[in-house]
Amino acid sequence: MVGQKKEVGATGEAVARNVKRLREAANLTYTEVSKALAGIDRPISPLAVRRIEEGERRVDVDDLVALALVLNVAPVSLLYPGAKERGDEVLATGLNSPVSAETLWNWMVADSPIVAWDSDVELFGFLGASIPPWRRQWLGDALRSLIEKATAEGSENDDYRTRLAALHLGWSAKLGPDGDD
Repeated sequence: MVGQKKEVGATGEAVARNVKRLREAANLTYTEVSKALAGIDRPISPLAVRRIEEGERRVDVDDLVALALVLNVAPVSLLYPGAKERGDEVLATGLNSPVSAETLWNWMVADSPIVAWDSDVELFGFLGASIPPWRRQWLGDALRSLIEKATAEGSENDDYRTRLAALHLGWSAKLGPDGDD
């Protein structure tokens, strides 16, 4: 409905918990966080910081980045639900069922898709769409290096070399001639 306030989802709840945990770990008051945010031109009142922590105020992406700067963490650290073990099941907004903490983290940092992939093509498609051009170029170079190493060592596993070569060709085609889309 128009004008109806959306509830904070699983990821918003994780952000609230993480802001509180990190603020308290740094021994910062709401006022100190508020002043630090104002110092980077993203003013949020002390009351609003408290409301964020209580899940009463939503955090937009600009707030998220500013809070990460002030709390001295990567933005993904605020989004992550805070599981202690890689196999712990966690939820994020939009997921229909829990996934392992490791799966969620790997997706959040663009290491792999959130769902299992059936082929290397799907994995590299995800990476190509998720990471910046300079990182795609680095991965393409790493693949080329693996192919050269396998060839120089006279690897007995021709299937391995063929697979690496196919991955590199597919990756290069995704990158284009200059290493960019």
